[in-house]
Amino acid sequence: VLSNPAHWRCFLCCAAMPVFALVALGVERGASARVLPGVVARTAHFINCASCLVVPCMVIRSTASLPPVGMALLMAHSVLFLKLVSYAHVNHALRRENFAKRRLSKDGQTQQESVSSDDDGKSLATATCVAYPSNLTMRDMMCFISFPTLVYQTSYPRTPRIRKRWLAKRFGEMFVCLILMSVIVEQFVVPTLQNNALPVLSFDVIRIFVAIMKLALPNVYLWLFMFYALFHLWLNILAELTCFGDRMFYKEWWNATKLEDYWRLWNLPVHHWLVKHVFHPAISAGLGKPVAVFLTFFVSAVFHELLVSVPCHTFRLWSFFGMMAQLPLVHITAAIDKRLKGSQLGNVLFWVSFCVVG
Repeated sequence: VLSNPAHWRCFLCCAAMPVFALVALGVERGASARVLPGVVARTAHFINCASCLVVPCMVIRSTASLPPVGMALLMAHSVLFLKLVSYAHVNHALRRENFAKRRLSKDGQTQQESVSSDDDGKSLATATCVAYPSNLTMRDMMCFISFPTLVYQTSYPRTPRIRKRWLAKRFGEMFVCLILMSVIVEQFVVPTLQNNALPVLSFDVIRIFVAIMKLALPNVYLWLFMFYALFHLWLNILAELTCFGDRMFYKEWWNATKLEDYWRLWNLPVHHWLVKHVFHPAISAGLGKPVAVFLTFFVSAVFHELLVSVPCHTFRLWSFFGMMAQLPLVHITAAIDKRLKGSQLGNVLFWVSFCVVG
């Protein structure tokens, strides 16, 4: 990988990620000081966030990098994009509340009067230990970027120290997980894909089905090791290194009797971001719950497609439609769970579909 000069451009693009964070901080400082009008600040945040995704896509496309390298680069920039959107959104609500309080104070009105009728602003601008704009510091931004969370707050729960022995155990488990994942890929996944490349190209339905069945079990084990390595090990390692106190990264998704429960429980950082910055704003804008749910799945589907199509240098929309196809399945499993309350049939259907299609 390092011997390929094109990949160095990907590494340089990754090293330039703090620039987007600094731009977001500068824009918010200018807006808090009223140097930048609100419209200009929102436009600047939009351009900065969009550039955070467009730039790595252009680099990956121009360098024709290997899929693992491109996916790692785009994954890092996607995480930064989600963080910067949350940073801009929350600080916009805090700024509006702060300006409203200033106006009330100038008019001689009491601090106890309502400062905003915007439900979204109220939900975002919650009471914290650090008052706006005192949170607009380099330290605050760097802490938020390094914390294993996607939703911005002006303060987070912290731990008093780093547990070195606990950290060493987690690194050891991570190493074992990566070794097992590489064995599964090399011994089961790659040979099956190589042996069935021709049937896929010739659209031999029977042989394609047989190949999917052969890949089902290795893919499940691979996905479970990936989940354990990422959500239980890596995010906890990152939280321990940064003394981040909130360690709730997932819940018991394996007991889900509805597909809705699975998507709500398996990836809590992304779930919290989608709820706060997509679902709740859609509800506050007057859209109904079905439309808000559709928009939430649509945003998720776009990112799934982006993270597959760009690194693989293809555009098939398979990931997008696969994600959007979850919507009718959500309603079907919800209907089954409602009709057969307390039954584990929904959980059985979930695991059967999970083993076959992932």
